[in-house]
Amino acid sequence: MMAARIARTAVLPVLAMAVTVAVLISAHVGPSPASPAAAQSTPADPTWQTALEAMDRALDARDISAAEVAWRDAYVHAFRSRQWDALFAVGTGALRIGDHVAVQQPYRARARQLWLSALFRARQQRAVDGAIATAEAFAALGDVEAVKQALHIADQVAALDASGDAARRVASVRGRLRPGAA
Repeated sequence: MMAARIARTAVLPVLAMAVTVAVLISAHVGPSPASPAAAQSTPADPTWQTALEAMDRALDARDISAAEVAWRDAYVHAFRSRQWDALFAVGTGALRIGDHVAVQQPYRARARQLWLSALFRARQQRAVDGAIATAEAFAALGDVEAVKQALHIADQVAALDASGDAARRVASVRGRLRPGAA
């Protein structure tokens, strides 16, 4: 009896990881940047924003459980929105929950995961602001490798801007985040 209970509970973390991986894979699969579907902008779905506001209200009330529920709701809606800024905001929301608990590492890991998704979505959407925002966020976490990756993607996206303005913005951020690397 005890072995059966242990076997059932051991499956839960594996199942949770499989669901997370499936959600991440499905979030990264979409129209290619050159396709007409990618060129059309998806109407903003404010549901993830509403959920983050509910999370913040719960945090103000020191109700971590309600904050977690609202954060998970924001997470689902952010992935459905397919927008880099939604993923980025929900990642930042994870850090806000982490500020209210004793063990912050799981929330930092959530933020990092979502910011990576936001970075790749920004690359797909050719949003230099998204790549810059994630570079700055990773720098705040002290994740040097992720900063390098985000700046590399920002350079790639900025190269598509004929005016050179995006490249100047990326160079400015690079100089601020990694002095001497410009």
